[in-house]
Amino acid sequence: MAESERPAAEGDYTEIRYEVEGHVGVITLDRPAARNALTHTTYAELTRAVETTTARCLVITGADPAFCSGDDVQRIKAGLRRALDPDGDELGRWVAASLAELFRTDDHREGVAAFLECREPRYVGR
Repeated sequence: MAESERPAAEGDYTEIRYEVEGHVGVITLDRPAARNALTHTTYAELTRAVETTTARCLVITGADPAFCSGDDVQRIKAGLRRALDPDGDELGRWVAASLAELFRTDDHREGVAAFLECREPRYVGR
């Protein structure tokens, strides 16, 4: 294998693998058990890898069996549940603040509750 270099921020990646060979960098989404579904951590690691790379070309791939199944819905649901908990932790408070706009009306709250409970929402028009 040719000489490899490591970006300054490499070392604490947990959800991606990152390698540079020459001018080509390869970022591999590395959550195969979750079909490489994206999480807040994945987004942060991708951002760090892209911002610190010395490569001129980046290839993004996924560990087998899939490239990427999209956002990790199970973690989104867990974050929403934490946001709805009045005694929530820091992540829950962050999610709640991020979703504050969605919780302005009864219908928005009903939509989130229906999503968490895997049921059809019952909107009332307010």
